[in-house]
Amino acid sequence: GIKKIVRDGGPSFTKGPNGDLNKYLEHQMKRLDRLAKTDPDRYWKLAQHLLRSSKALRIVAIRNVRPHWYKSVPADKVLEWMRELNGICYRPRETFEIQRTAIPKDDGTKRYINDPGVPWRMYLWMWNFMLHFFLKDRINPSQHGHRPGKGSVTCWREILDNVQGYKYIYEFDYKKFHDLIGRKFLLQSLLNYKFPEDVAIKLV
Repeated sequence: GIKKIVRDGGPSFTKGPNGDLNKYLEHQMKRLDRLAKTDPDRYWKLAQHLLRSSKALRIVAIRNVRPHWYKSVPADKVLEWMRELNGICYRPRETFEIQRTAIPKDDGTKRYINDPGVPWRMYLWMWNFMLHFFLKDRINPSQHGHRPGKGSVTCWREILDNVQGYKYIYEFDYKKFHDLIGRKFLLQSLLNYKFPEDVAIKLV
């Protein structure tokens, strides 16, 4: 009882309104990719310019941080986020704020998580985007966290591909790992990866 229409030939597509934005982003990604391999100083000048000024990058950030924002968030709230993100992009040090939330554990103690809020998460996503282009050819390909196209699924696929036949598999979880990483060690690691000193200091 369902009426259907069968069209002749395949579907046709019309251009959407975001063609110029996509073209701009593709151009900047090609520039970043090239400079990451040839000129770290110019790479980070371009990256910091885009972090501060690119409206297109901010739109991509909200799409990645809150992919279904258009379904569940009122328009005025989205505009508020974007206004706050705009302030963060121009004044990150002055606007930095973290909300700590306590999560009860089974043993009665509490685990604290830091929630910077949606605008700061968008800004951090934009930074991670820049780090990805700069580091993708410099770090171990088995690093799956915080990399486009990778995640827990690709990590498990690599594990399953490589551990078949082993009798035992050990998993290690370092207690208080992040609390114990020395900032001096972090700074030197970034410098070893050819980060300009001012960018490395800013990240640490």
